[in-house]
Formats: sequence, C-alpha cells, structure tokens
Amino acid sequence: AKIPTTATAALSHVFNKNMDWSIVIALAMFGSMGGILGMILLTSLPEGKTLTTLITCYLFFIGGLIIWRGIKGTAPRLLPAAWKRLIGFVGGFIEGIGGSWGPVVTTSLLGSGAQSRFAIGSSNIAEFVVSVSVSTAYMIAFYIGLWKGGGDWKSVAYPVAGLVVGGLPAAVAGGWLSRIAPSRTLTVAVGLLAISIGVYRLL
Repeated sequence: AKIPTTATAALSHVFNKNMDWSIVIALAMFGSMGGILGMILLTSLPEGKTLTTLITCYLFFIGGLIIWRGIKGTAPRLLPAAWKRLIGFVGGFIEGIGGSWGPVVTTSLLGSGAQSRFAIGSSNIAEFVVSVSVSTAYMIAFYIGLWKGGGDWKSVAYPVAGLVVGGLPAAVAGGWLSRIAPSRTLTVAVGLLAISIGVYRLL
C-alpha cells in the first residue's frame, strides 16, 4: 500500500519543487539501512508497548517544539549532514518494525530548523525509497522462509486497496498544499498533527 501512495506523493512534491536533494539523499540512504535493520529485528522485539510509549512522548515533545517555532517565526537553519543521516536511520528503523516514517522524520526535520515545505517534500520523496527497500526486504525474508503463515489473499487485498484509494488523492494534494501554504501556518499544522498522533496512540 505504501509504494503506490509514497510514489504518488514523491511525484507531487517533485512537481511542486518541495525538495532539498541533499536531505533526500541522506534520508533515503540511511533510512533504507535503518528500515532493513528494523525488519530483521522485528521478530526479536516484544509487543512494542515500550517503543510505542517512547515514540508517543517524542511526538508530544517535538510537536510542541514545532508549534513554538511556528508561532515565534524562528528563521530556519541548515542541518548538519550527520543529523540528517541520523534522522533518516531512526525513521527507517521505526518504519521497518511497523511504525510510521512521517511523524518521526518530518517533525524531526522541522524541529531541527528545515523550511516547512522542504522538510515535508524531502521526507516524502525519501520515504518512497525507504518503502521500496523495506517492502523488498520483507518479501525476500518471507520467500526464504524467515516467516511462515499467511491467510486468504482477500484479507490483505481489501484493506490495501482501501489504503491506496484513500491515500492517492491525499498524496497528490499534499505536494500542492506544501507549496502554497504559508510557512508559519504549515509549521504549526505539522506540530498539531504530531501531537494529535501522539494523543491517538495513547488512546
């Protein structure tokens, strides 16, 4: 489900010029490595309650920081290359173990000073590469017998179809909105979204 939706989002952001290629390359490379590592470690992790709690606390913290930056109108600052790589690796790892790339990576870029539209666009473009890498790793692991089991294909196909049908229009609109929305408004909106996801996780 993520491959067609992230591909569409990536194309939309490229079309609207919402990318910083230095951020995209760092996120994609290290995100793919983190994602594959996360996939490999997935079966050795407990049910994930500790990780979920840590991510939720992080989302509250970074969401509040982003809202503060948006309200204050703090000027963006350039990210050190090593920081971009770390954000990508951590985001990819969380993606690999079944978490969500966007809330962690996009909010981290914004919290570190990246301009709103470039943080969102670059994160989305890199997410496509990471999604392909992680999905490929999952398929290889399944076919070599690392995991067994499965069910009726319809039990998977229907939810996936719903995610794709709902995700494609949002992916197209996202690139356009990132380009036209005022930077402060976009920054505060992402911060509120991060906090909302944290609240949802708690509930």
